Amino acid sequence: MNQVALKFENMKHLSDGKVSALLAKHLQRASQDCIDRPGDTHARKVLLEFCFTPHVDQEGNCDKVTCEVEARTKVPVYRSTKIEMKPTAAGFLFNPDFDEIDQQKMFEEEST
Repeated sequence: MNQVALKFENMKHLSDGKVSALLAKHLQRASQDCIDRPGDTHARKVLLEFCFTPHVDQEGNCDKVTCEVEARTKVPVYRSTKIEMKPTAAGFLFNPDFDEIDQQKMFEEEST
């Protein structure tokens, strides 16, 4: 029976490499978010959580555990710029050309 210690360097052997692939996916997501939004200086977090559930034998001893690994990525919230809208009884109105509801174009485009 081949048994190895649960250490970071042995994670590649958990679930036929699926745990390592999961971690790589979440690290890539955090990295891509840094590239996509370099102006957002909030931290990106990758969390790898090991959840152990003990199994008790007939004598009341823990003879083995089951382990589940969860990975999560926390990236800053995506927010648009503030868009001014006008409330009406039927819902909200907005200006599709500008963020301000009453702003107008300086020059109207000519129709040809």
